[in-house]
Amino acid sequence: MSQIDIPQLIQRLKQRDVDVILIRPAYIEYRLHQRWLNWFLNSLQGATENINQDFKPLGVYYSLAHWNALFSPYILNLFNWFGKINLWFFSIPLAILTLMFLFFRFRIKRLSKLNIPLAIAATGFAGMILDLALIYTFQTLYGYVFHWIGLLVTAFMAGAAVGSSVITSRLVRIKNDIACFLKIEVALIVLSILLPLIFINVSPYLDRPLIFFLLQIVFLVLSFLSGLLVGAQFPLASKIYLSSHRNNTLTDGNNISRTAGLLYGCDLLGGWISGILGGVVLLPVLGLWKTCLIVVFIKVSSFIVIATSDRKLV
Repeated sequence: MSQIDIPQLIQRLKQRDVDVILIRPAYIEYRLHQRWLNWFLNSLQGATENINQDFKPLGVYYSLAHWNALFSPYILNLFNWFGKINLWFFSIPLAILTLMFLFFRFRIKRLSKLNIPLAIAATGFAGMILDLALIYTFQTLYGYVFHWIGLLVTAFMAGAAVGSSVITSRLVRIKNDIACFLKIEVALIVLSILLPLIFINVSPYLDRPLIFFLLQIVFLVLSFLSGLLVGAQFPLASKIYLSSHRNNTLTDGNNISRTAGLLYGCDLLGGWISGILGGVVLLPVLGLWKTCLIVVFIKVSSFIVIATSDRKLV
């Protein structure tokens, strides 16, 4: 592999008569001086061999870790630990916790009260991760995101409003609440699989104007669908939780407010956890595909919890 030295760069710049203001011969000699090259190579000593990729932006994580090491050195070890995580770090404990919950729920009937709150917390986690994944991916593919964040978040919130309104208007007509709830769980699982597959396979063709435009529409549609599914589960979960407890009725204002507060709190808790882990650790370290797989694992877990529950004790 041939190397181009400083004189060659300067010669080519003059030959091609490139009209530049900053990149002058003196500037090229200054910036490419041997002392800068030595400094750069020395700074790479002991660096990680992991590669920053489009759909695995490790550079984001290392940048956060670097600045936290400067201003909050007491959490440096935590960042070093998070930087070594993999998919098994989440999937194995999740599987163990799911099995433990199912085992103890069989013995302790009161634990059945946690079925719906846990599922809603998982949905809150999934919704936030999907929203963050869309923002990260848009930034990766288009190189900018700030004036699109408002559109993506608006599409998500609009979907949540539509999903909640549609299910609320049909609550009385829904005969099998659990079956409908499980269908939404499956839809969230499918969406979590489709999202990375779409962008990873379409991204090589982004240089085509039509794909460049249509993919922006796809971002808005997927954001809307994410919100739609998250919003659709909430009123349905409230109905299931209320109707499955003897002392609760659908017309008791106190019980309705307690149920709404409980489930909304679970939704916020799931979103808060995924907002911290997803934006800082999961998407940068594991990448888009594996992060979405974690969402799949979590929703499969909540699906199993609801599907195997006693319909009278959900």
